[in-house]
Amino acid sequence: MDAAYWLGEYARLLLAYGFVFCLWPLAVFRQHLRGRSRAYRFAFCVTAPVALINAGVLLMGLAGALNMTAAAALFAG
Repeated sequence: MDAAYWLGEYARLLLAYGFVFCLWPLAVFRQHLRGRSRAYRFAFCVTAPVALINAGVLLMGLAGALNMTAAAALFAG
């Protein structure tokens, strides 16, 4: 039973990564990615979420607003 729990957690994490690194950028940056090659879309979808999340956290830290409530509000939307 313990192994089944961890397998489920790993599967859930894999789905979350798939959403954040593949589906979300394709939907949000649809106009930018239209007409681009698959290699460009893959590279963009892997790079853009990391850069945006890092920029959000760094800006909140510089503004002195880095706490769990602010981060949840920024990234839940």
